[in-house]
Amino acid sequence: KCMSQSLLLVLLCRLLILWCAAAAICDEQSVKLWQPGQSRCADQKVSLSSSHIPMSAGKGMPEQLSGDRSGENGDSAGKAAGRDAASESVGQDENPDGFEVEYVHGVYDLIADHFSSTRYKAWPKVAEFLNSIPDGSMVADIGCGNGKYLSTNPRLWMHGSDRSENLLQHCTAHKQDVLVADALCLPYKSNAFDAAISIAVIHHLSTEERRVAALREALRVIRPGGKLLVYNWAIEQEGRFGGFKEQDQLIPWHLNKRFGTDVVGHGEKKEEKQSVVYKRFYHLFKEGETERLFAEAGGNVLKEGYYDHANWCAVVEKT
Repeated sequence: KCMSQSLLLVLLCRLLILWCAAAAICDEQSVKLWQPGQSRCADQKVSLSSSHIPMSAGKGMPEQLSGDRSGENGDSAGKAAGRDAASESVGQDENPDGFEVEYVHGVYDLIADHFSSTRYKAWPKVAEFLNSIPDGSMVADIGCGNGKYLSTNPRLWMHGSDRSENLLQHCTAHKQDVLVADALCLPYKSNAFDAAISIAVIHHLSTEERRVAALREALRVIRPGGKLLVYNWAIEQEGRFGGFKEQDQLIPWHLNKRFGTDVVGHGEKKEEKQSVVYKRFYHLFKEGETERLFAEAGGNVLKEGYYDHANWCAVVEKT
């Protein structure tokens, strides 16, 4: 009986800690007023999706609404499993919300299980950044995907957000703290986190205005002196995905028949490969572009810029 009471007390204490952590980071206005013209993000000058997406429940986080996605380049498993070199360039769309729903968010929800099966190993430079953060720090993974970086450093309190609810189901299966959220309008309080990462996320936004807005939003949620690490696909990359001439591309993903055979939206069945092909939008970054967008976003100091795993990367410190 004493043991049962002790376990109950431990559980209640844990729930209290999680509730306090949620209260510390979550922007109540964004949570309760997620309606056009009412929420904090309604004042932004970028176009935001009006879709309402329920939370993928993490460990005790309160319900949040709406969000953005993630994904990475460079995994040999990913190349073998789902990608194909036959990409195509694409021009600007007049409706970036609808375009990204069709060629980013919708695709990742469809390929979530297959995509997650190719994303399991942390890149060394990202792990190095996370391991450099002081123990006990609160860190946001913006566009966390299946959560592969959320457990990289167990001495940190990591919180993930992503637009794809289906990808976040892989996080909740591992009892990771996540919520569905849009990178253009994060439901966090300003200065809530000690650091943040955004790994291969911002390149899925289809206009420069939206990419700058996403950087500003990521900077908003970390405290002054906190650091932000960003990765985006590079146009200069070599190998199977090399030889790009245009920055805006539709990159195909071959959904293996083991993960589904129904054709949805713009999907195209490939009988010879026994797969369904879906195309994902990428804006491929040029050398120096990340630094230029951070300068436009303002409120930060560049600490490091480098090339890694076919991505242009930057670490900035919020001022």
